[in-house]
Amino acid sequence: MLYQMALINSGFTFDEPNELTTPLEKLIRVGFGVDRDEPVVDLEVEVDEEPEIETETLSETADNHIGDEL
Repeated sequence: MLYQMALINSGFTFDEPNELTTPLEKLIRVGFGVDRDEPVVDLEVEVDEEPEIETETLSETADNHIGDEL
């Protein structure tokens, strides 16, 4: 894995990225206390669209506050 990381740091790319990601993924799983061969479960997450927030432009804000300083 160190050799593969050195290749990436040197600018090389992999024809088979799984050669690096699979062992790295197993290492991370062990660090989190998960069985290294436990299958990955895809989660579905619903994301609500946030309403647009109206904002003043910088020039509108400056125009509104010009008389405040006098």
